[in-house]
Amino acid sequence: MEDKSKKTREELVEEILRLKKINSTLLLGKDDGILLKIVQNLPGSYISIIEKDLTVGFAAGQEFTKQGLNPNSFIGSSLQDIFGEHAPKVKEHYMLTFNGQETSFELLINNQHQLYKAVPLSKSNGEIDRILVVVENITQQKKTKDELLKYQTKLQNLVEERTKEIEEKNKRLKDTQKALQSLLEDNLETANELNKANSDLAEANTELESFAYSISHDLRAPLRHIDGFARILKNKITDPSVEIETYYEKINSAVSKMSTMIDSLLSLSRLGRRELQKIQIDTKQLVQIVIDRLKVDCNNSAMELKISDLPVILADPMLIQMAFENLISNSIKFSSKNENTIIEIGYNESSREIFVKDNGVGFKMEHAGKLFGVFQRLHTQEEFEGTGIGLANVKQIVKKHGGTVRAESEINKGATFFIYLPN
Repeated sequence: MEDKSKKTREELVEEILRLKKINSTLLLGKDDGILLKIVQNLPGSYISIIEKDLTVGFAAGQEFTKQGLNPNSFIGSSLQDIFGEHAPKVKEHYMLTFNGQETSFELLINNQHQLYKAVPLSKSNGEIDRILVVVENITQQKKTKDELLKYQTKLQNLVEERTKEIEEKNKRLKDTQKALQSLLEDNLETANELNKANSDLAEANTELESFAYSISHDLRAPLRHIDGFARILKNKITDPSVEIETYYEKINSAVSKMSTMIDSLLSLSRLGRRELQKIQIDTKQLVQIVIDRLKVDCNNSAMELKISDLPVILADPMLIQMAFENLISNSIKFSSKNENTIIEIGYNESSREIFVKDNGVGFKMEHAGKLFGVFQRLHTQEEFEGTGIGLANVKQIVKKHGGTVRAESEINKGATFFIYLPN
């Protein structure tokens, strides 16, 4: 016979149940009973033989010893004595077994989970006179199973939570991708529109510069004719009258003014085509050079000039100097009728703007939009001479540097021009 000590409890239980058809002497022999030997090696279990009157006829097993019980004390006990309130349930299953049906059921007794398996035992004539009951203490298995179930439930909940989070993140990611795709498409469309607009603008500027250059050259020929014929007419007259002299001076002045305007228009046209040559510029030093040059042509000895600290800028020196010449000469011109002319050049730290301020005649802010247009003037030629090109030059120069120019003023309280350059 095999060494039963090497078998698992489940295998030993099955071994016992297979012995149900062996006679009682073989099962319960005092010295070499097979059942007794198996039971003695069955951990966490015990067996009992239930008689026809539902009393215990035999009991043995390690579980009795483990719980400090004497198995012999159960012999002759009734189901009520052993199971108390559980007796009716036990009786129901045992009666089914006495009728030839194998049964199994669980009971919770003293916080211990027990699994009962009952099989009928027959005499040689086939009559069932006893039943064999194998009882296993499955408390630890139940506890392990419950713990496992708890962890499985926890794991399932965690998986569901993580799955839900991943699904939500995927949804947000898809929404974000969709929004980005839409944004990229919009940006691409906008970029295409901007490229087209820039292309159209560049073409328009090229045509405008070409037109301005052509017109300027075409205007010079008739001006030369007017000036030449006027001089010939004057020379033909031996003794011209005062009226004729006046007419000639007006023609000559108009031709000179028109020539100056053409030169200014040509200069503005060239500005549009000029490539920037940027370097680091000490603005205060450059402004001082402009002022020294303008003082030579200025007869206003009462003029007061204030130059504050100015930033170093990255710009085209020739163009920036031209811009400051226009701004400062304008300030001097429109302040020339004051007894005391005050010109201030400084820097606004908060707005990062260089400003040129005067105490001249000023202008209404409602006309500020006209200041930087070509040939736009807010004063008559008799009040202040000029071509109406200077501030247009300033705007174009500053714009080519990526900056802005603006003005603030009040009538008879002077004007302030602000230049912002990004570098």
